Amino acid sequence: MATYYTQEGGQFHFHDDLVNTEGVLGQDGQPMREEKLVHSSKEVGIAYCQFPDRMHVFTHGTADGMKKWVEAHNAHSPHKAILKVFGQNTPAETLNKAIVDFEFFATLV
Repeated sequence: MATYYTQEGGQFHFHDDLVNTEGVLGQDGQPMREEKLVHSSKEVGIAYCQFPDRMHVFTHGTADGMKKWVEAHNAHSPHKAILKVFGQNTPAETLNKAIVDFEFFATLV
């Protein structure tokens, strides 16, 4: 999985698992991957828009950061974003599926 959340100590921790940009190869001859912690937060927000025929997920991040993102987006876009906030009662597995499977995400809102 290239990007994912883990859950520990009352926080969600968002990780990127990316190919090392230095071109370093592993023992198998494939580019090595490098995991980086992007951010941690108690709550995660997913911004989405409900259209008549589909749901469009814009992006996700810390709840506070996503509140600001939604406000900025809605100030100029005709397609208004809605924010769904997930707290610590949400398992990380559910959150990880919600950010990649939009049909699944639709069952959560």
